[in-house]
Amino acid sequence: MKFPRPPHSIQDATRRTTRSDTTRLHFMLLARIVGTVVATRKDPRLESFKLLVARGIDPQGKAEGNYLVAVDTVDAGVGETVLIVSGSSARMASGMKDCPVDAAIVGIVDEIEVQGS
Repeated sequence: MKFPRPPHSIQDATRRTTRSDTTRLHFMLLARIVGTVVATRKDPRLESFKLLVARGIDPQGKAEGNYLVAVDTVDAGVGETVLIVSGSSARMASGMKDCPVDAAIVGIVDEIEVQGS
């Protein structure tokens, strides 16, 4: 069995596979918070959550890929490095059950160590 390669960007992480069942691949992503979103009107199930703008990064902290909006479940702030999950995994984050969410911030990263670099 051939396994998919790890994603190089947020777009790679959520791209559909070439298999006929078009199962979506979901990975935990490293990202940096670069801004906030103010939505005066939104789904009532999201009213108590902060929306943040994030951009994917590589393990060395270099920005890559496009921006995305994610629901903050860990009280992250601008400039912090975070872990983001997407798809059904995002709806398993704390307080997200039955919420219309496709990306959720589930961790704040303290340190990244890559062996052999």
